Amino acid sequence: MTLPYGVQDYLPDECYNKNIAEKRICDTFSAFGYDRIETPALEYSDLYAGIVPVEKMFKLTDNDGRLLVLRPDTTLQVCRMAAKMQFSGVKKFYYTENSFEYLPNVYTSRTREFSQAGVELLGDSGPDGDVEIIILAIEAFLSAGLENFLIEIGDVRFFKCIMRGCGLDEEDVQAMRELIDKKDQLGLEVFLQRKGVDEDLKEKFLILPSLFGKADVLEEARRLCGDDSCAAVLDHLGYINGRLQKLGYGKYISFDLGLLRGLNYYSGLVIKGLAADMGLSVLDGGRYDDIGGLFKEGMSAVGFAIGMKRLLVALDNRRALKKAPPCDYAYSDFGADGAAVSAYIGRLRRDGLRVTDAFAPDRAALKAFAKENGIGKIIAFTADGAETEEVR
Repeated sequence: MTLPYGVQDYLPDECYNKNIAEKRICDTFSAFGYDRIETPALEYSDLYAGIVPVEKMFKLTDNDGRLLVLRPDTTLQVCRMAAKMQFSGVKKFYYTENSFEYLPNVYTSRTREFSQAGVELLGDSGPDGDVEIIILAIEAFLSAGLENFLIEIGDVRFFKCIMRGCGLDEEDVQAMRELIDKKDQLGLEVFLQRKGVDEDLKEKFLILPSLFGKADVLEEARRLCGDDSCAAVLDHLGYINGRLQKLGYGKYISFDLGLLRGLNYYSGLVIKGLAADMGLSVLDGGRYDDIGGLFKEGMSAVGFAIGMKRLLVALDNRRALKKAPPCDYAYSDFGADGAAVSAYIGRLRRDGLRVTDAFAPDRAALKAFAKENGIGKIIAFTADGAETEEVR
């Protein structure tokens, strides 16, 4: 039997490492004051209308005829939830959820079901909210055991400022965004030439894909600024850099002003977590004030999500994964008093030991079971009592 395209099983070793990573990450979220929430796997499709393309969602019909979807995005659910709450200041939430994306093309690295651990900071947190989210992303990676990584930082407002007056329609802007995001310099030049973009604007757009690296790219980008709003974006990023450097996180960050994923989703800061030897991002996030405001007037919002499968691959690349430990004991009952067996095993389990029944017909089968499963000790219960033996 085969699985449907785009889904996967997690075997014991994978589950063991996934649970460890999730616990460490969630403990980090909690230490920063974030509260855990859970959201339903089913939502009305209306929640995502105009934000998540309908063709990217798994759809089904409810008994009343309304269209349901499997959760493609947790962030919007958190916004929906927060809109019902009365609060001033900020609210901090974290989650671990599986989301679903309909992918008709089998030739992709994405999966249809994916596990994420994420945070959402809701309310007016200002520039320091952006700083906290970046620090939390770094600390989450470190807690999971990832060491060789970078958090790339950008801001979609810089592109939007430069784009003003370019005369391109929404479809062309999206096409240009993708070319810049992929750093396709040649494709971008051909596109701009074909669209007849003004030479001055053309030069600015062609520079964007190369504006990545350490903080000096922020100063280099100032020559592209046409007004104060453009400079204000760079000032904002400069503030973030200053705070992170002062707090000792400078080695984990870089800047990329051509980082333009989710142009219609994010309203400012965008971040991407990259691990060594991985061609795909492990973490994605940013500020989405416009979306937060759709659910509750004036509600600002910033957050990120970590792809757990990709994180496990990144950890495996640096040989940081472990085998799931075997049970401490295997046992079988060969005619002993059942109550005595239960009491004996119960004491071991209450002491935190893992004890498994091998359901073996004889001692030889019990030993064979223990060896096959890497268990170092057996307990044979007989009418004469409990006999413990090490298995080599």
